[in-house]
Amino acid sequence: MTGMRLLPEGDTEVEMAKVMVAEQYDSIRYLLRTVLTSVGHEVVVEVNNGPDVLSTFHSTLPDIVSLDLRLPSMDGFELMKHIKSTSPNTRIIAYSSGIHAVDVEMAISCGASVAFDKPFDLDDYLKHFQ
Repeated sequence: MTGMRLLPEGDTEVEMAKVMVAEQYDSIRYLLRTVLTSVGHEVVVEVNNGPDVLSTFHSTLPDIVSLDLRLPSMDGFELMKHIKSTSPNTRIIAYSSGIHAVDVEMAISCGASVAFDKPFDLDDYLKHFQ
């Protein structure tokens, strides 16, 4: 992680992270970028499909990947395996609409720190970036 930031409500410090937002929908990418940057994280790249995750990951080297498991053109589980095989310390926050318990288990086994259903509460989402 790249730096420290004081939270406005107190003296608790959180590490700022370089984040890749991998989400197929423009409006959700915009929302996630806005929320993440508002709390001090740096969104280093936004992508809307699996091949773009792979083509930009190594040049941006994010600390955290916010990953929609159902990106076009590539399976999210395979993307996680690739990310973790080349960069084991990268944290992956995985989500998808209509996610089931088996998907959560598979996401964790492929390297996600957490996996949850979309839509999600933004405050809960942000907790995974601390």
